[in-house]
This record gives sequence, C-alpha cells and structure tokens, in this order.
Amino acid sequence: MHRLLITNNKISRLKLDSLKFLTDIYCAKNALKVFEISNMPALKQISCGLNELTYVNIKNCPNLESLNIMDNQLNKIDLSQFYRLKYLVLDNNKLKTLELSNNPELIQITVNGNGIKVIDIAKNQNLKMNIIYVDEGVNIIGTESQMKNYKKVPTIIQSQ
Repeated sequence: MHRLLITNNKISRLKLDSLKFLTDIYCAKNALKVFEISNMPALKQISCGLNELTYVNIKNCPNLESLNIMDNQLNKIDLSQFYRLKYLVLDNNKLKTLELSNNPELIQITVNGNGIKVIDIAKNQNLKMNIIYVDEGVNIIGTESQMKNYKKVPTIIQSQ
C-alpha cells in the first residue's frame, strides 16, 4: 500500500508506525486532535485539513513535498526538517509565526486566516517560491530578487 485515503470519517486517533512505504496520506475531515508520524522516508504528501488538530509532530520524513493542514487549531508548527517541501497550506489555524528558513524548495504557501503578521524569507537565499497567499497586512521580508517572483504579495519589506 502506498496511499492511505481515510477522509470524511470520525477518526480521532491514527497510528501509522507500520506503514513505512506510504507515499501519500489523506486524512482530512475527521476528528483528529493530534497527528504524529516519524520515519516514513517514502512519504511525499500529507493532507489532514478540516480536523481539530492542536498538535502536529512530523519527524524523519525527508521526501515530504506537500503539506496541507488547513482549517485546524494549530498555534505552532515545526517545518525545519522539510528541505524538499514545495507546497504548504496552513489556512485558518491559530499560527502567529512561520519559520521558512530551512525550506529552499518551497514554490507555494497559503497561510490565510491566521494571526501571522510577518513572514521572513530573507534567511533562505535559495528559496524558489513564486506564489504566496497571505492575509492583507502581512509583511513579507526578503531580498529584492526574492520579491520579484511573487504573484500576490500584500506588503513587502526589503531586507538589507
């Protein structure tokens, strides 16, 4: 089995330790409060939006490319291990900050409906991002060359 599709159920707990060869996990529209996985080297995509998640712990998933955790209750998330992450969707959570310095492959992020005021991408000189969706009033801090690629940037602060 490579794909796990368990959406639109009332699942409140999920244990995936023995499924090391999964490439895709779709567990949206459930009642999950905690999402913890580790040591899944084949995993490329996680979609667990529309749950009740307050805690996410994803470790040792080096090939993760797409992460969708929209419409949950997260107030923090650690993205530091996701060097290959390309697509990030965190809409409608309770996030106040977002650290993207270890995600050079990012192409698109969507973080509307959070309490984020500033997103600092200046530390990530290799960033490939070209689409960013944020609430009005969010400041994006980056280098001049990084800023040229965006299709939607509400406010830009150039880093020195």
